[in-house]
Amino acid sequence: STESTESTESTESTESGGFVWMKLTPFLETPDWEGEAELWESMLETYHLLLAPGALRGAVEPGWFVACVAGRDEDALITGFDRLSTQLLQRKFLHGHW
Repeated sequence: STESTESTESTESTESGGFVWMKLTPFLETPDWEGEAELWESMLETYHLLLAPGALRGAVEPGWFVACVAGRDEDALITGFDRLSTQLLQRKFLHGHW
């Protein structure tokens, strides 16, 4: 019998997504899924930050968010995380959340 000499290497792209899970529970208005939705909407509308709420990603408790960092250059990531920091600090001072 002859053995196959076919390559088993994939021809698909080897790039994969990079994701960061963040627990932002202390910044929720209320510690429930509605509070998570409110924080998500606030981040999107006020600071143009598009994070995936944990409720859509299978989180077992409210307050988890997912950021996709794949395919972003360093400047874009720094800008995005600066906006996130600004949003969270403002919530702390305006709403007493920390």
